This record gives sequence, structure tokens and C-alpha cells, in this order.
Amino acid sequence: MFDNSGAHSCNGVRDDVHTMWNGAMVEEHDKTHHHVTDNMYHPEPIHSTSMSTFLMRELAPQQFKIEKIFSSGAIVVQRFSEEGPTHATIANRTLTLMEVKNMDQPRQIQNPKTFNDLEFEWMEGNTIWNAPISVDELKQKESYFYNGFTMDETQDDLIETTKANIRNYVEEQQHFHNPSTHREETIRKLHQHGIVKLLPFLHALNYDSLIKLKTHYLGLRMDNEMDKASRDIFLEILPMTGTWPAALVVQEIVMNNDLRSDFETAKMLTIIPFYVEPVKALVEEFFKLVTQSSSKPHLQHPFTKSAIDLSYAHLVRRTCHEHSTQQECLSALHVDEYIKRFDSLAVDDHSSLQHIMAVFRNFRESEVLEGKLKAIIFDQSSKKYDSPLKTQAVFALADRAVKGGKAMEYFLPVFLNRNEGHEVRIAAFDMLMRATPSTTTFNKIMTFMIYETDNEVFNYVYTAFEKFASKFNDPCGHILKEYGEYFIKYWKQHMWQKPKYSFGVSKTFTNIFTEEKHGYSGSIDIHTIGSHKSTTPLSIKVDVRSHRFHHVTMQNFGMFIRMEGVASKVVDKVRSFMSTGNFEFEKLKEILFNDMNIRQRSAMPAKICLIFTRKDNIVFEYHLVDSEILGIFMKLREYISHIRTIEDVFKLSKHIGLAWDMFLYEQPTDFGVPMAYGSNAISVFGLHGEAKKTLGFAGKMDFRLHMDTENRDMMTVIHPNQKVRFTIHQDRKYKHQFKSAVTFHMDDLTRKFKVAIEVPKKDSPLSMLGHSQTVISTTENKIVESQTDLKMSCPTCSAQHVVSQGKDHRRQADLLRDYHDLEHIYGLKLDGLVFDCEYKEALSSGQRFFAFLHSFNPFHKEPKNLINVLVSGIRQMNAYLFYFPRTESCGAHFMLSQSAVDPVNEIVFEFILKKFQNLDQSQNLMTEKSITVAGDITFMGSVNRIHHIELEYVLAPMMTKTHLDIDIRRKQFKLQSKIYPEFPISFHMRTKTVPRTIDRPMLIKELTSAGDYGVHSSMELTWGHPDIKIRIEGDHKTTSEAMNHLRSKWYYNTCVREHSLQEWRQSEELPMTDACLYTLQDFFTLRHFTWDITATNLEPWMVAAYKKMGVLMKASLFPFWEFKPEYSTHEVSPRQPNIRIEQIFHPRLDTFDLTLRVNKDVSKFTGVNYGLWQWNAEPYMRLNRIPIPFYHSSYLRPELLTYMYYNEIINHCTATSKSIRTYDNVTYPYTVDHSCWTLISADCNEHPSFAVFMKKEKKTPLALMLFIGDLKIEFVPLKSKTFRIYVKGDEQLGKQGPFDLQDKDFLYWSSTKGSKLNTVLPNFIFKIIRQQNSYVLDFFPHMMINYDGNSIQVLAGPQVKGQHCGMCGDYNRNTHYELDDPQMCPLKNGEEMARAWTLDKKYCSTQVAKPDCHQPMTLY
Repeated sequence: MFDNSGAHSCNGVRDDVHTMWNGAMVEEHDKTHHHVTDNMYHPEPIHSTSMSTFLMRELAPQQFKIEKIFSSGAIVVQRFSEEGPTHATIANRTLTLMEVKNMDQPRQIQNPKTFNDLEFEWMEGNTIWNAPISVDELKQKESYFYNGFTMDETQDDLIETTKANIRNYVEEQQHFHNPSTHREETIRKLHQHGIVKLLPFLHALNYDSLIKLKTHYLGLRMDNEMDKASRDIFLEILPMTGTWPAALVVQEIVMNNDLRSDFETAKMLTIIPFYVEPVKALVEEFFKLVTQSSSKPHLQHPFTKSAIDLSYAHLVRRTCHEHSTQQECLSALHVDEYIKRFDSLAVDDHSSLQHIMAVFRNFRESEVLEGKLKAIIFDQSSKKYDSPLKTQAVFALADRAVKGGKAMEYFLPVFLNRNEGHEVRIAAFDMLMRATPSTTTFNKIMTFMIYETDNEVFNYVYTAFEKFASKFNDPCGHILKEYGEYFIKYWKQHMWQKPKYSFGVSKTFTNIFTEEKHGYSGSIDIHTIGSHKSTTPLSIKVDVRSHRFHHVTMQNFGMFIRMEGVASKVVDKVRSFMSTGNFEFEKLKEILFNDMNIRQRSAMPAKICLIFTRKDNIVFEYHLVDSEILGIFMKLREYISHIRTIEDVFKLSKHIGLAWDMFLYEQPTDFGVPMAYGSNAISVFGLHGEAKKTLGFAGKMDFRLHMDTENRDMMTVIHPNQKVRFTIHQDRKYKHQFKSAVTFHMDDLTRKFKVAIEVPKKDSPLSMLGHSQTVISTTENKIVESQTDLKMSCPTCSAQHVVSQGKDHRRQADLLRDYHDLEHIYGLKLDGLVFDCEYKEALSSGQRFFAFLHSFNPFHKEPKNLINVLVSGIRQMNAYLFYFPRTESCGAHFMLSQSAVDPVNEIVFEFILKKFQNLDQSQNLMTEKSITVAGDITFMGSVNRIHHIELEYVLAPMMTKTHLDIDIRRKQFKLQSKIYPEFPISFHMRTKTVPRTIDRPMLIKELTSAGDYGVHSSMELTWGHPDIKIRIEGDHKTTSEAMNHLRSKWYYNTCVREHSLQEWRQSEELPMTDACLYTLQDFFTLRHFTWDITATNLEPWMVAAYKKMGVLMKASLFPFWEFKPEYSTHEVSPRQPNIRIEQIFHPRLDTFDLTLRVNKDVSKFTGVNYGLWQWNAEPYMRLNRIPIPFYHSSYLRPELLTYMYYNEIINHCTATSKSIRTYDNVTYPYTVDHSCWTLISADCNEHPSFAVFMKKEKKTPLALMLFIGDLKIEFVPLKSKTFRIYVKGDEQLGKQGPFDLQDKDFLYWSSTKGSKLNTVLPNFIFKIIRQQNSYVLDFFPHMMINYDGNSIQVLAGPQVKGQHCGMCGDYNRNTHYELDDPQMCPLKNGEEMARAWTLDKKYCSTQVAKPDCHQPMTLY
């Protein structure tokens, strides 16, 4: 059996049996839990049976004579589960006794060999890893099948045929065939010229012949389109051939730098290990690339150098697959040399170390390498390596640890070690889960999480448990699902802290779909590792997989990207470009780092690591460090700055091939005749064209795209003469074409943008064509597919026949017949056709729609959210078309082109940005925003169809009002003496909060008020005529029932209790605590929704649509229907309905009531439980969901702001006279017995941007002093709620003030003009707005301070994370170790914190005793 798809089975079958499917080698599981896999039975997709019957005649008692032997056997391939075709080979044989002869004496068997099983082996001499094979033997021609069947043709004939077939294939890709007019020709051409059909000819060529082909194609002209395409196709399929001669040719191409391209050479190298069956002699030839890389400059190119090592390691692992000789093989194939290379590298050589570690991951199985990786992970090496490398070492060790039953021994201690970096611990946890740990291990992990101090680890493990509990389609995850469901129940019941799925935090989740009837499914696993020093994630890993037969999994694609320190570099660049005015910070640095002796938060050096994997093998890796990243940014910036002046022409010509599946299984039938089952699936993507860049932002691109995919399953039986075979195969072929041109022009001065897209012509349309058929055939091993014996015995018989009930049963259906009228109006021909189809469901519009709904059915997907339903639904549709589990013939075709009469030549999009500004309302914290876009969409032809579009969107501060207008007006035009009148379409939408959102903090007494808060919305759609319209009035509000129920919630009572504390009781406002935030969210959650829909002069199809939707709603809610309909006493026009929908949620009962009124017909549904969408979640628990635009669920505006706060994208610290609430949500009390300023929040990196100080005053609980760079702002209290503001700038501006701000007053500060009350200044550094008794300071970047004399709230953006210092904590998401002094030494309590962070060297007359350090703290 030969297989390369990299799939893995979960059955506990021995490794050395090589039971494979879809390229799957069955892997032995962790031996410590082998009982788990033993109890998991799944039927294999390939199985065989054999039975022999002896017919005997009794000659005498206990004496029998055999007269006949009947033997029968079957080999069955079941690719799908409940439904779908099955391939079977059945062999029957009858032996009749003709003669009996005497044998003189029994013959002795020479050199007997004992077999313990009856496994059959093919070509065993060639599969031994160290078989004595010379290079000349490697160059010899190979047979396509292991049984020896090969083409009986001369090499020269095969060469010429290969050239002709490649040329024909390239030409065919450029031709368009229309199945609606030439059905038979289209089908014949589609299946005749497939990429899979090229492989057998290359497979039959020896090394010399392939060298001739290489010389021929590399010598073709690159400026000739056909020659370039032929060259590309040959180079794409050459490494996929999988023969030793082909592999040697690739090695020579790389060695000689024949391609003159770093990327192309690397790509060809990485393909080879997937398809060839390597032996030591072949691997040694590739090792020459490794040894000679230093002497050949082109082998040192980054992509080529990486690919040489990665592909070599991949080849070695495939060579050393036998357990009994594995270590001997790995030792002989130079694994030790890579370990020596690794040891010779310095620990700070990031790129080289990561590269060798990627090579280790491809080796996987070495015993010596296992020891080396273990030493790296457990810090037992003479060198100490950083967390990124140790993380990759965990990945590299995983396969061997899991197979050897050592996963618990290696990874559990790493995960439980809190002194280890969180990135390494999470990697160890993931690999631990691959070994299917026991319930004891699960219990130990869950118990350990109760005391976990690292939030990144805690959140990741919690989300992993949730993923395990919901991942129902993972073939190897059934045990994890069972354990996950069990333990997550207790975790949710007893863990107060809940996981978050917000941006940047460590988490894992999966999007899955399953198709039970056919036994396939798919998943997309996402793993995010957060950072303690940045809001952006440290690394992201994506794993896209396909699953078959409930126990086989294969990776389609994988990506790992790690970006350490990159976000801070980007923020620095943005700060330098966007900060307004002159920004100095030397005085602030003096205060923080000298006067207060704060340890500066060092910037992380930027590092990028990018890895792509295919079938669980690394095929690409690229690493960049700080200086290289900055160099790329500089080059990119330079290119962008010169892009206006660039004038050039770029030729586009490239083909890329990708093999999805390549599998071959062979065994003898019951009486020795060989059979084979094979599967091949290959896609080829092609691009031809020319791109022309002109001055400015303008250019044109002419292009032709095509994609060709062929998926073929084949079962064949070879005649004993080794010349004839009998085959049945299913061929699924897809061919897509698109030829067009795009012209673009952008003028940033006038803010105009224009794009013109050429409509494909009728003879080369945008075409999407697919067809599947099952064919039974018999052929000889010749180039020309014929069968001489068949012609002699049956001259009228065909050697190839399509499995069908007959041509009369293969019909066609028009999918878009209702839209053909648009062809005459818009000059576009749009066709959709099902043709040559015996599949009855495809011919029925209802069945097609049902299949579409089935693909997007949320019950077969997890999680059941809108994004996953759409993404997984598309994957499920694509999987069905790819596999097409039907024997019947069927094809589909979609086409878009110019019409035959009055065609449209191109479609022009021309827009102008008329307005994009913040309206001047400076007294508001957030200004009103407005955008207006206008333009035309023109269908250009002999008659132009012009559509004028205007869009305006206005957003009031805090989203108290929104205003959206879209007007589309098709102008009048005349076509073939018929005048098409002007046709307008208008959409208008207004929303507003009722009452208008308050622009001040919420008062505690307002929580007990019975007032209604709501959002009113109105939408109006008009088309064709002003009398034809639909109007929807929405009125959504809170309910008194929900407000009463709020008083029983824990967060409401906590909020009220917090307000009674001494530090908050003096204020009428709500405390700035989490409990009060949750209370506000619940208080303002809308629970009474009303929609009033009125329509006039509806189209008939619209009438039918709303009636059907009403029937569907009533049917789905039938159990809750109060059947008390009321009917009008007079006739109501269905074209002018009045519809009212009212929905009221009852949070106490977790139900809602729904009333549907259509004119006088009223239907009520009461007591409906929330069900699938889990609407019964507490309002604050829904904050982790991204708000849906234009959908209002809360009176709080904007909902995106509360989402960002809850998910810690922005965060706040609150200081009162008695307590501090840190950024990481830790609240601690403190006491102060001095009058010095105390630092509560500051940016402590190399370029500090702000610092906030507080101190206690007699006239008010807290005074405030703020530094923005070197700019000092001080609030001096006159009495409890009255302050004078002083601002001290540079020497030129000096000290300004006092400023006395009244309610609604504002103050801007400019570095050149200083400040003037209630005057807007350009290039301002900060602004202050007074709202009743509160002052709000806003400054770059995304920093906000709210101060009222009683408390100070600092709202910080994501750029401060990991760079913060002060009493507000370290801001790294970890709730432990929040009490640190300026030197990051742990402290005991808030009293010590207040003394440690005191500024007593400036602005203070007394010296404060600083606390001692209690213990050292490990830093990461």
C-alpha cells in the first residue's frame, strides 16, 4: 500500500501493519491507556473476505476424496458510511480434480521460513530502508502498480506523448465549452484532459527520459504564454510523480539552480517527501544538498536553505518507519549532525535555533533527539533557552512521547510548574491532551486550576475543557469529549471566574461541522496564546482538518504565527505619526526613574515566527528579528512613498498545483490475480495576464484565471498476462474560468475612486463547470487506450462505458430561468444549468433548496453561532461537491458573460468621498461623525445604464442618534425603441435613544426609578414609485418586571452595598466597580420589542413571501400557540398589510411571549423557552459577544464600548480615598498618613507618555495631578466639588491658569498656543470637559481620566498593557502579585503600596519611609 495524505487513525492497530486510508498510517496510542482504544471499534473502509468450500465424496468410513474446491473472495472499499457508492472486487474460482498421481517421496523444503501471520507483502526487497540500491538502479523506470503492471511503450514514445498531453491540457484550460449547446463534447473534453491523467506517463519514465523532458521545458521561451504554462505544469506535477527517477531529477534541478527562483526551488523540494517512497540510497542523494549548501550560494537563499533541511528531515522520517530498525535508520541518516548544529548555536541566535527546531519536528522519532528535546524543556542542558524555543521543543517531542506512552511523564510536570512560562505550559497541556489522559489526570488539572496564578493558563485550560465538551466530530477526541462534559459541569458550578474569548487572551475553540450520512466532517481549531506585556496575542495557531469514517483525521492546512514585541513597535510608529503638537517627556522620565527609582519596563525585542504545515509536517518556516523587521518596514515605507511615480508593466503567468489526496492500495484476490484501489485528487490554479502601473494611483490589469480540480477513485483488476486491466472509476472534474480586465484610478486630492471591470465576452465567459460520472472500462498497457482481445471477441462492444440507466434518464434543468429577463435590460447573460444528470434530487428545485438548508443546518455544527454556521456551511457544501458520493452522472454549470444583443462591455464604479468629518461639538466627549459618499455604477455598452448612488451616515455622540440614507436611482434609458423609465430605490433608517442618553454618570437613586428606557428605530424602503414602500417602526424598551427582578441579582445588591462604603457614600453617583457595571448592563437591557410594519402596493412575490414566513413561524412555535384568532369583518388587501410583531422577555421565567398580528388576524405564543440561542444568559455574560451592527439589545450606547471594556481591550483603574481597583480587577484597601503625591498610574516604558498622581486633601477626599509627557496639570480644590485647574507647559508658555470650568465648559491645550476656555484649538495635546460635577480628560492615545474629587478613574487603552506601573498594578491580566513596589518586589498590603509609590523628592516637604522587599520575584 502507498499513501501520502498524512491521515491518522484512532484504532489501536500496530504501526508496522501500515493500515492506511487517505494516506493514513495507523498510529499506536499511548500504551498506558491502550485499554481506551481497544474498546473503540470502527469498521475499516477497506476490508476483504475469503471462503473456500470443499466438495468431497466418501469412499469409505473416514476416507474421502476431494472432487471440487470452490473458493470465493471479495475486497470491499466503502468510502462513505450510511449512503454513497461502494467499490468491490469479487473473485470466484472452481477447481475440479482431473487426475491423481503418486509422488515418490515427500520433498524437503529448502531454507524454510516461519510466518506468524498471513500478511501479504509486495516488493519487499525495495521497501527495506537500507536495501543495497545503487544510484543507477534508482534511475530505472518504475511500474505504476507494485504488481508490475506498466506501460509497454518505448521511452521516446512516452516522452512525446507526455509533451503532447501537457500541451493539450494547457490548451484545453483556455477553451470554453458550453454544455447547454454541446453537451457531449463538453463532457468528453472535460474528462479527457485531466491533470490526474498526466501522472501515469511521468510514472513510466526513467531518469534519462525525465532529464530530457526537464531540458525541453526549461529551454522554452518564458515570454510565450503557452510555453510558460506548459513549463509550469511539468514542474508542478514532476515532484508529485512519486518515483525515484523523478525525485533525482528534482534533486538535480535544485543542485544546479535550474529554476533561478528561491521560492520555486523551495516549493518543489517540500513537495517531494509527500509522494515518494524513500530508501537510504535516495535520501543520501538529497543529503548532498545539505552538505554542499555552504559551497553553493543559491543553496543559501532563505527559502531554499530552509526547505532543504525540512524536506530532508521529512524524507528521513518516512524512510525510517519500521519500528524494529527505526533507531538504526535514524542514526545512519545523520540526525546526530543536526543535533551538533543545534548545540553549536548561541542561545541568542533566534532564527537559526527556531529553524533547527522546526527540522527536529519533522524528524520526530529519534531516540537521541528525544533526550535532547527533554533536556531543553527541563533546563537540563548546558545552555538555557527561552520560552519560544522550549515551546517548539514541546511540539517536536509530542509525537514520540505520545506513541511511547511518556506524555504524562514529560508534559504533566511542565504544565504544573508555575515557574515555567505560560507559553510553554500551555503547549505542554495541548500535547498532554493528545495522549488521552486518564480521569485522574483530568481531576488533577482541574484541582490545580483552582489555585492557578497565571490568568493566561487558567483561561486557556477552561476554554479547552469547554471545547472538549462540545467537539462531537473529532475522531480521536471521543474520550476527551466524555471527560470534558463530566468535568466542565463541576467547573462551571464551582469556579467563580469564567473564561473569556476576547481578543488577545489565551484561549482555544473550534468550529466544526459533520455529515453523518456520508461519514465525513471538518474542523477549524484556533489556539491563541496571550501575552502579559501586550493586548495583542503572542501567538496564533490555526489547524484545518478533515475527518472520515469516525476514526481518521487529516490536516488540510496549518499555520502558526508568533509576534513578540511587534505590537509595541507598531504603537510607537503610530504615536510618532498621530500625536499632535510637540511631545517631550524628559522631565517625566526624571520623576519616574530617578526621583521614584522605578524600574523601567524594557521594550521586548520584536520577533516574528511564521510556520505553515501540511499533513502535520512543516513545509515552510520564516523567522525575523528586530532589525530585520524594521528594515522591512523601512523598505515598505519607501516603496509607498514612491508608488506615485512608478510606471511599469508586470507580466503575470503562473500555475500552482496542489494534491489533496494520493492513495494506492493493492492486494491479491482470492486466487492470486492482483487488484488495486487508488484515489487521486489534484487542483491546478493558473493566472495569465499583464498589469500596467501608470503615474499616480492608477493602472490596469488584464488577466485570465482558471482552476482545474480532478478527484478520481478507481478500482482495477489486472489480467494475469500483465497487459490488460479491468477498471471501474468515478471521475469528478471541475473547471472554472474567468477572463477580464480591471482598470483603477484613485485621486486622493479630490477623493475620487474609479474602478472599471470588463464583462467577459460570450466566447470566454466567467464559467464554473463541474461534472461527475462513473465509468467501467478495459484497456491495455498502451498509450492508445484500446482492448485488442475485446475487439476480436466482440467487434461491436465498447471498451469504455458510462454507468447509467441510459441517455433518456440523464436530463437537464434550468436553475435561473426566472432571471433571464434581466439579460435584455442589463446586457448580461446569466445562466445556471444542471445537465447530464441522473441524480433526481438535483433536478428538483425543492430538493436543491433542501440540500442548501441542510448544509447550513446549525444542529450539525458547533458552536451554533452565525459565523460558524456560514463558514462551516460553505465547507460542508464544498466537501459534498468534492467527494460527490453518488454513482449517478450529474453536472452543473454557471456562466456570466455579455449578452448577444446590446451587450454591456464593462461595469464602471465611480465614487467620491464628499464628506468625512467630526462635526464641531466640542462640549461632547465624543464628537458627532458624518460620512457622505456619492457615485455612479454604469453598465457601459451601446446603451449606458447609469445608476446614481448616494450614501450618508451620521453618528451622534455616544450613538444617541444614527442616521442612514441610501438612495439608488437608475436613470432613464432607451433600448431597442423601448424606454425604461427612471427607477429609484431608497432606504432610510433612523435610531434614537428615548430618553436621550444621559451624558453624565448614573446616579444611585435612578436604579430604583420606574422610568422606561428604550431605543426607537424607523426604517423605510421605497422602490419604483413613491407609493410602493415598506415602513418599519421599532420601539424597544426596558420593562418594570425586569427592573424588579434585578433587585434579586447578586451584582445589584453588591453595587448597593459598595455605595454604602465610606469612600463612595459621599457621591450620588454609582461606584465605579464591576458589580455596578453589571447592574447597569442588566438595568438597561431591552426586553420589550415591538415592530410595526406597514406596506403599500407590494409585489405579488412579496405577498407570498410574508405569508410563507408567517406559516413557518407558526409551525415552529406551534406548541406555544394560543389558538384564539380574530378575523376582520371586511376584506383586507394582502398587498397593503399592517403587521405588528411584539416580543416580551420574562427573565424570571426564562421565557418570552410573542404576538403576531397581520391586519386583524392575531396569533399569540406564550411561555416560549429560549432554547437554541441561549437568550436566557445573564446580560453581563453576553458582553463577550461582539455587538451586531444596527441591532439594539441595550439602552447603553455604544454597545461596542461596553464590549471592549468587559473583554479587557480597554480597562480602568479606580482610586478612592480608601481603596484601589487595579486594571486587573483586584481591589485592595490602603491608608495614607502623609500629604505627598502618590503615583496611581503611569506609562513606565522608555518613552513615558503619562503619569497620574493623587493625594488626600482637607477640602476634598482626593486631589489630582497629571503629567502628559512633561506637561503638568493640577486640580486645586476650593471646596468639595469646585476646582481650579493649572497647566504648566514649557518655558515659552509657562504656567497658565487658573481655569474655572462650569458645567458643559471645555478646555483644549496646544503646545504652541497654550489654552483658552471654550475654544477649540488645532493640534491639541489634551482636552478637559466638565459634566456637572465630573471632569473628563482625554488625550492620545486612547487615554481618559474621570475625576470628581471623590474618586479618580483612569481608562487605559491596550497600548499600556505590560508597560504600566503604580498602585493600579502591573496590568498584565494576572490577578496575583498585584502588590509590587517600584523595583517590582512583592509587598504585603495596601499600606505598603501607598508608601512605596509615594513621590517624596518633589512637591513634598516630608520624607516617607519606603517598605522593605520581602522576597524576590521571578520575571518573564
